[in-house]
Amino acid sequence: MHIAICTLLEPYGYYEFEGRDKDQWPHFKLNQLIPALGHQAEQHLMKEAMIDYFIQNDYFTPAEDF
Repeated sequence: MHIAICTLLEPYGYYEFEGRDKDQWPHFKLNQLIPALGHQAEQHLMKEAMIDYFIQNDYFTPAEDF
């Protein structure tokens, strides 16, 4: 779960990818603390980050306006 959170929040500047260890596990550096958020705001941030991740990695293409 930690790797997923780091990966999703990296584009927001919270984490920075440092590289992989000898077993190929990714490692991240914390750049800034994530602000204290309520449950609803935290859920919104993670959902937004997931959508951005899918779009940036060509797993999802937003529908064009009709």
